[in-house]
Amino acid sequence: MAVRTRADLHCHTTASDGDHPPADVVRMAKEAGLAAIAITDHDTTAGLDEALKAGSKYQIEVVPGIEAKCELDGYGAEVLGYFVDPHHRAIVEQSRDLTRRRYERIAGMVERLRRSGVRVRMEDVEELAGDVPLGRPHLAAVLVRAGYAATLDEAFVKFLYRGRPAYLPICKPSAEVVVRRIHEAGGVAVLAHPGCLITCPDIEMFIHDFVEVGVEGLEVWYPYGIAGRQVRDEAKDRRSFCARMQRLADRLGLLKTGGSDFHSVGRLAPLGAATCSYETLLALKRHRKKVN
Repeated sequence: MAVRTRADLHCHTTASDGDHPPADVVRMAKEAGLAAIAITDHDTTAGLDEALKAGSKYQIEVVPGIEAKCELDGYGAEVLGYFVDPHHRAIVEQSRDLTRRRYERIAGMVERLRRSGVRVRMEDVEELAGDVPLGRPHLAAVLVRAGYAATLDEAFVKFLYRGRPAYLPICKPSAEVVVRRIHEAGGVAVLAHPGCLITCPDIEMFIHDFVEVGVEGLEVWYPYGIAGRQVRDEAKDRRSFCARMQRLADRLGLLKTGGSDFHSVGRLAPLGAATCSYETLLALKRHRKKVN
């Protein structure tokens, strides 16, 4: 039997904006030949108990995680927290705080739509989301159901992206608060997909600032480079940017991680589209043991 040596340390489930339940994502990771998978849902750890149980069932290592929105120097970013205690008070408070902020944002966007003549109801968005924290994909789905867009992508382009009629920024907690809460819950803080920091004029300086507030790692292997940039050879551009981030991580003494940012089969990147070695995961574990 082939030795499993790869880990996908960035995956989402129906606990946030993924399309597959936690247990199914874990099973899919096993079927994909992975040695380990991290469940890192947006601003919630609600799916971790199910995922950890599935890990035991399918005999694959599951890393409990979270991907938390935050703000630093006026710019938004996301921090991955690995090995967090999903029931720790700090993480529960963080999830509750972001759930409230997400609700307020979507309620404001629904009101903006209403004022522009687009008749959607907050009750419909809440019903669609169920127990999952509200997000723009839920509002996009309601717009499609109501006939205002043919697809989710069209709903975003017409109404929900920055600069469109309904857009409102989410009020994010500070990076200092998010990183502190991850540490309090026993986790390791890693800055996610630095190529998505497209509004930041100096990505490398921004990463330096995150190190100052306690981030210990950088996600350097993932299936896209600098988001929103039009280039002739996207694959080459991605490889170049990821190599640049690896060099930066080495210079700053940061841990390096990687993952697919998986959300769904057929949407964005497939599970395992970007991975890291199991030795990378061991380095995370050694660091966690050292600091805790």
